[in-house]
Amino acid sequence: MLFLSHANPEDNEFTLWLALQLANEGYPVWCDLTKLLGGERFWTNIEKAIRGRTIKFLYVLSTTSNEKVGARQELQLAQSVERTEKFSDFILPLHIDTLPFSDANILLQGIIGISFKAGWQIGLASLLRKLDEEKIPKKAGFNPATVADWWRSNCGPDQGIRDESEDYTSNWFQVSEPPRVYVHSLKRSEIGLIEVPAGSPVPAYQDGISLFSFAQATELERHLQKSDISIAQSDDFSFLDYIAQAPDDRARRKRESCLCNLLRIAWEHSMALRGLPQHALANRASCSYFVDGFASNNTIRFQGVFGKPAERAMIGFKTVRNGKRYWHFAFSCRVICRPMLACVVRAHVVFSDDAKTLWSSASRLHRARRSQCKNWWNPVWRDRVLAAVSWLADTDGIIRLPVADGLCVEACPKPVRFRSPVSYLDPQAEADSALPPEPAGDEEFEPFQLDQMEDDDDEDEDATPADGEEAEG
Repeated sequence: MLFLSHANPEDNEFTLWLALQLANEGYPVWCDLTKLLGGERFWTNIEKAIRGRTIKFLYVLSTTSNEKVGARQELQLAQSVERTEKFSDFILPLHIDTLPFSDANILLQGIIGISFKAGWQIGLASLLRKLDEEKIPKKAGFNPATVADWWRSNCGPDQGIRDESEDYTSNWFQVSEPPRVYVHSLKRSEIGLIEVPAGSPVPAYQDGISLFSFAQATELERHLQKSDISIAQSDDFSFLDYIAQAPDDRARRKRESCLCNLLRIAWEHSMALRGLPQHALANRASCSYFVDGFASNNTIRFQGVFGKPAERAMIGFKTVRNGKRYWHFAFSCRVICRPMLACVVRAHVVFSDDAKTLWSSASRLHRARRSQCKNWWNPVWRDRVLAAVSWLADTDGIIRLPVADGLCVEACPKPVRFRSPVSYLDPQAEADSALPPEPAGDEEFEPFQLDQMEDDDDEDEDATPADGEEAEG
């Protein structure tokens, strides 16, 4: 059988979904959430199950399971079985969140896994291909009828899919057709991005000897720090036509990448012009974060997703053992060209001791983020993204990113919305909505705030230094 190892309860929703999808495809699968799915009554002991019944050990790799004791113990046992029995590709990691693979458990280093980050259905398709290539046997007792019977017995008719349409708010913000773009030629190749002085209104992206910008060569040369580079003036192109007119798919993807990077740099330049500091992320990206005093009470008023006035604090604090720990809401931008030209705004949270200067330790930031945000549900993240984007808009409701003298790229501060022909009733969300609000405790009070306030069980976690990191005084 396929053994599904995961962090309980943090990764339960994904694991239950995957177990039922695999069973629906005919694969014998076991996890602690679907006991007796296919009559597997002998699965009463996890150790015996892994040692004697498992043909493939599927490890749901997440930020939580990477550190959770129970999941790590199952992984260690699976590695022992793989080594003892001389199995090949016995362990298969399923990567489901933003955990960098370089930070994964040492037992997983060197093992090629399957990513579900681009979408659960996309990851499932890759997993099914993998199981088919390795000729993992199916079992008659696992089929769509078995899954349906299990669902009716364990979940009831009031859970799952409903035959009603539902609107969804995305984190996509549509961009209007940008000004025409120049693809300049450099006289000599330089590796990396062209460096532009801080505060310059001229974003530029270098790819080999090509320099992409909305500015003409004379304007670029006026701002560039590298005076030894000469720029040959190029013809200008329509932003989207330049992509559409690529000779083949490979050229199209490269043009998309270059122009999307150019708009991302324009976004980051605009954030710097607005006084938001930058925090470096992986893959050369960065996020912008709010510091103390950026607005009255560090709070943004905005129009909520249902059109009603709302407000959210973008900075807050929690009292911990060593004093106050300040959290700062941060956001980054990734640009997409398909199915529309849009800025995809992603949410982050960073921390400081003084509401201004961020911690330098990545591991310390990671631990605090897990603690602070464990009760931030979707509406909390959504509203803070909407608040941040509305703060960027001018008085006429348009976000303008300066890209050259007298030229701006315009974006809409209202998110793109999608309509699904069916809706999903989340039992946990229904239960949470019935709970009375908890007292604010040490957390700064936020008007109209729907956050569930966290408890103080994270103080020891925050005070525990990571390997190679000095403890605080």
